Amino acid sequence: MDAREALPLATAFLTALSESVRAAAPPAGDIEEALREVVRSAESAWPELALPRDVFIRYLATKVADAEIDGTEVLRKLSSLRVADLYLVCACRRGDGAAIVAFETHYVARLDRALSRMGIEPAAIDDLKGMLRDKALFPEEGARSLLDGYSGRGDVGRWLRAVAVRAAAKASRTDRNVFDLDVAQLVMPGDGPEIAYLKATFASEFKSALSEAMEALPVRDRGLLRQYFLDDLTYDELGRIHRVHSVTALRWIARLRKELLEEVSRQLMKRLRLSAEELQSVLRVVGSRLDASIDRLLAEGS
Repeated sequence: MDAREALPLATAFLTALSESVRAAAPPAGDIEEALREVVRSAESAWPELALPRDVFIRYLATKVADAEIDGTEVLRKLSSLRVADLYLVCACRRGDGAAIVAFETHYVARLDRALSRMGIEPAAIDDLKGMLRDKALFPEEGARSLLDGYSGRGDVGRWLRAVAVRAAAKASRTDRNVFDLDVAQLVMPGDGPEIAYLKATFASEFKSALSEAMEALPVRDRGLLRQYFLDDLTYDELGRIHRVHSVTALRWIARLRKELLEEVSRQLMKRLRLSAEELQSVLRVVGSRLDASIDRLLAEGS
């Protein structure tokens, strides 16, 4: 048995790399050892899938090459990838039935929380999920799969949620003239003409005020908002990332909500010259839709 036969994974991997990267890559034996561990990890995560190892290895090589690295960084890059997620995605791209069911069950079906928090109606959520499902799992012949955009650098579920939120925000900008408030539903029987006018006109002012308030936040606080709202991280996950207790993470998000609402209130009073009574009427609506509005602003800025 020659060296190429003895190192089947490394051979498949190196062949898929560019000549310049391959020339500077570590010894094939080191790559083979790393790839065997990668394959064991991926196959144990999804034992029900039947994905040929050489197919998966060549797919991994494309994700390493995407980083435009030199050959000396191959093993470092390989170790940073979410190999179990990439294994599932690779199987989905090949049309593996078990992989498609797993992706649908574990990821597509769990988009409801992030989308409903944006104030999207259940029927519209179903439509959006169907569109994403088709583009990811059943692309038209000759079309790129949505899954081709997954780099393997982060959790595939969070990546899909970010894609869904951005798609929802884009659809909202295309299909509606208001930011995140259905003005027709805001005007209630019994509202005086002044209050009805305010509710019908403050949506754009609210968007502008919230955008400015968020831009004024420190970079770290904006990052926290992205992690919680756009990436849909839980308080436990935020705590682990920032090495604090989950209760501390909860307090951080509560503080940011409070600060944003206070700044938006100040801006609305200044811009619209509201009385205290008028402001409270507006804030009863704003406060109930603040999370959805933050979601959409973050998505628009992505």
